[in-house]
Amino acid sequence: MEERTVRVIGEAGRGSRGARYWSVFLGALTLGFLAIALFLLALHFISYAKAKAFFDWYVAVHGVSGNAGDYLTQEAFHRLSGRLPIAAGVFGICGVTLALFKRKLARFLLTIPSEWTGVRNFLLDQFQGGTQSALEIGIVFSVFAIGICLRVWHLGRAVRYDEAWTYVEFASRPLVIGLSNYTAPNNHLLNTLFIHFSTQLFGDTIFGLRFPTLAAGCLVILASWFVARALYGQLAGILTAGCVAALPAFIEFSVNARGYALQWLSVLAVMWFGIVLEQNPSLRIGWLGLVVAGVAGMYSIPTTLMAIAGVFGWMLASTLADGEASKFKSTLRNVALAGIAVGLLSLLLYVPPLLVGGPAALMAKSVVEWQQGDFTKGFERMGHCAWVHWAGGVPTAALWLLFGGLVIGLLFHRRVCGRRVPMMIALWLAAAFFAWARHVFAFPRVWSYLLLSTVMTACAGLSLVLTSLAGRSRTRRIVLGGLAAVALAVFVGAGVIKQRVLFTSNEGGTIIDADAIVDYLSTQLRPDDSLVSNAIINYELSRRRPELYRSLVKPDEAARVVAVVVKSTGSTEFCTDGEVMPLLAAQDTADPKSLAARIDLNAYAPPQVGAKFLTSTVYFLTRRGQD
Repeated sequence: MEERTVRVIGEAGRGSRGARYWSVFLGALTLGFLAIALFLLALHFISYAKAKAFFDWYVAVHGVSGNAGDYLTQEAFHRLSGRLPIAAGVFGICGVTLALFKRKLARFLLTIPSEWTGVRNFLLDQFQGGTQSALEIGIVFSVFAIGICLRVWHLGRAVRYDEAWTYVEFASRPLVIGLSNYTAPNNHLLNTLFIHFSTQLFGDTIFGLRFPTLAAGCLVILASWFVARALYGQLAGILTAGCVAALPAFIEFSVNARGYALQWLSVLAVMWFGIVLEQNPSLRIGWLGLVVAGVAGMYSIPTTLMAIAGVFGWMLASTLADGEASKFKSTLRNVALAGIAVGLLSLLLYVPPLLVGGPAALMAKSVVEWQQGDFTKGFERMGHCAWVHWAGGVPTAALWLLFGGLVIGLLFHRRVCGRRVPMMIALWLAAAFFAWARHVFAFPRVWSYLLLSTVMTACAGLSLVLTSLAGRSRTRRIVLGGLAAVALAVFVGAGVIKQRVLFTSNEGGTIIDADAIVDYLSTQLRPDDSLVSNAIINYELSRRRPELYRSLVKPDEAARVVAVVVKSTGSTEFCTDGEVMPLLAAQDTADPKSLAARIDLNAYAPPQVGAKFLTSTVYFLTRRGQD
């Protein structure tokens, strides 16, 4: 009895000390946020003359070439200064919020370690060992191996414009620039961060550029199995893994160096935590995991907000459908707090691009305005491209099979899931509301996470069919589901490879004759020339001829400019190279007037055609007054 009393007192003492430690840490963090807010606000009132003097001193001390005006122009200073109060407001709001919830947050974090045992037991209950678990895991990893092979098969395809731009403009630069330059939403910050380090490790090779995406895309196969299993059961999880391993849409962004595979991983994590918390809303470690996954998704791509809203809506709708008022109130309160946490933490991560690009850049205002022409036509075009990217190369029999499974999964959702509200519907409704509210149809890749939930629901429907065929034996069900998943992965994967749909896809933009253009430039460019081109040509030239590329100078420093001008195809996004070919072939040369946006054409003699290619024209421009 005395030993037990001593143990209880000891645990209470450790809990008390832990609470003090968390309280001190959170108090210091609160003061830090408020101090940064005041510091940024003070910087707002500093004049350009004082800022320039400081930078002149800094440049002189560190031996940097040039002067402060090269790094901080008066126009850039005023733009930055005008955004400092916004950044100060973000830190101030975070500091005040933390001060208000400091005690509750300290108690919340203090209980997290004690819940690890419960999480471990939950996972052990899901995989109890024995023949059935070993069989299931063996099947999933067989499908996983097929998925890896399909992704590696496509890894060496030609680089796309968006991924080349990601490297040239963001990932290849110092992180302070790469993670703050948000001139276009093409910069998926978490992906840029990973590419920066992977290219330092593996060099600026195709593998180095695509390794983070490849790793994330492979992990999506396992994550989708895990989430579908938690939502719909073993068979649905196995079938989902088979589909995700082989469907072209999931392979596309496993070899396209963008942030979508990272977004999928985050969305799947949010979905899994949402499923767990819908069953047990008091599990604090679940709420912590949901917040962390949500922030990671937001830092991958801001449109993850739609997926988070969809999962939150599903949690509330499912709880409300259960008819438990107290549980609904508790879930509503926790969802609101989790949403605030995700929002504030995401805002903190986006402070650097907010300072450099402003709120309009973060809201992708330029892209949204560009897409807001005829909404109906844009939506139809998006639907066409979505069908091409998502269904192209998939055998017709497999498409009908998935469509049938989707219908069954929706009609008999409660039977296969035990819940009244399908998560797929909640996610689609959240996305539809976003599209309606902003009046923007966006590119199919923006909605690609919806395909994940749709495939899960289709596989849930197919699992019902397989269950009825296999009977009561769980082992027979797993074997039948495994055979179906492997057969589906091989069948669909073979079709994707045979039809080469991912090699001819125009997702992210391609220049099919980039190799020929780079070979020509390699023979024509001289040191101290300037190259004005696009991201693909710059990336390929820097990768193949690094010394030549480094010898090139800026246009205003060069006597001769070599320009690669791509032929115009209008503002329509094309889904395949085949759709673009007739437009390109109809043009003899690209219009050199488009160079006016990048160089002062009046400073040069009229452009001279150097070479003609299917997609582009190479021009030579000599500065006036030069021989």
